[in-house]
Amino acid sequence: MFFKKQKAEANIFETLDLFFNSLTDAVVFYNKNFKIIYFNSSFKNLVNLKDDELKNIEIGTWMINDKKYERLALVFFPSLVSKNIKTIQSKPIEIIEAEIKIPEELYFKIANSEVMFFYKKYFIKVITDKTELIKKEKPDTVSVEKLFF
Repeated sequence: MFFKKQKAEANIFETLDLFFNSLTDAVVFYNKNFKIIYFNSSFKNLVNLKDDELKNIEIGTWMINDKKYERLALVFFPSLVSKNIKTIQSKPIEIIEAEIKIPEELYFKIANSEVMFFYKKYFIKVITDKTELIKKEKPDTVSVEKLFF
């Protein structure tokens, strides 16, 4: 019976895979033990990690000090590394905007929620990378050399 339940859960994520991989937004599911159980290809690209580096990894603040997992830490712990965080909505889905300056200039919109599958609670993050859009909107800084030479 346990094996059937586990297989059914895996089938749900496989079915959802077609949908989530069609999105440009990054999507990640993790469980109450803070282990990643599902991510789409946009998430993998956002955090610059491979499948085997993400699957069942235990999320923790240790990632902040590990260069390899630095981008993953930015997604899960934006309050520890952001220059500016703004809460857009808190219930029923928490939505924040985070401005990150270190190690690079990034702008994320992150939606956090809980979902139930087979009587188990999972957590989901949907991350919209707004970096390129915001950088385009910012006025270009003109160097002194361009003004005088």
